[in-house]
Amino acid sequence: MAQLVQKFIVEDAGKASSILPQHVALVSPDGKPLVVPKKVANPGASPTVAKVVQALVDAGIMEAE
Repeated sequence: MAQLVQKFIVEDAGKASSILPQHVALVSPDGKPLVVPKKVANPGASPTVAKVVQALVDAGIMEAE
């Protein structure tokens, strides 16, 4: 079974590219660089979407409904 992998490279806001969608910046709604109060846990060598989302929720970057 084939797998589609999308890789994102998180850059500083000034280096993010509008042309290369995989080069993204994490910013707050007002455009300022996002300050993460906690380090995001590594979801492992072969993470699932659920593990990545849970790591982001645990770090306070995302909210789960």
